[in-house]
Amino acid sequence: MDVLKSFNLAGFSESVGNLTSPKQLFILLGCVAIFLYGMSIGKTRALMSLLAIYVALTLTNLFPFLDSITDAVPESLEPYMIKVSLFLVIYVCAFFTLYRSSLKRLSMGEMGIPKVMLVSLLQVGFTASVVASFIPEAIAENSLRIAYPFIGTPISLFCWSLVSLVILPLMKERR
Repeated sequence: MDVLKSFNLAGFSESVGNLTSPKQLFILLGCVAIFLYGMSIGKTRALMSLLAIYVALTLTNLFPFLDSITDAVPESLEPYMIKVSLFLVIYVCAFFTLYRSSLKRLSMGEMGIPKVMLVSLLQVGFTASVVASFIPEAIAENSLRIAYPFIGTPISLFCWSLVSLVILPLMKERR
């Protein structure tokens, strides 16, 4: 009986049974949004989008004219916002380029709902982590609060990118 008390099962059952707290409803809403996003984008576009995130991150970090653009825009626009905007523009261009390329023909087989959900979660998490990596740490910590350790730190960016790469070969269905 002491073991059960140490796990605080009463507190656990109260938190599971009370799905009306704002935090829990927000998490549930996020899960539903990722599910709907994954179902609407489909497997091929989801995988192309994941690849486009890598391309956009690389090209954004290698972009040689960022300082020139930052100097040319008004001071009211923060430099990190320019980098975030550049990333998003490159991401969209890379996505459409990859989607219209011969890579579209690469078949990953049919993916079930759990795998589509996993790829969607990886896309959203990886994109959020990339964007958070461009934002100054103090602003990111203040803005992201609870989510900061999961998407705002350099280690989380590394983990999102690594997990996305490791999971891709596992997406192919066995015949």
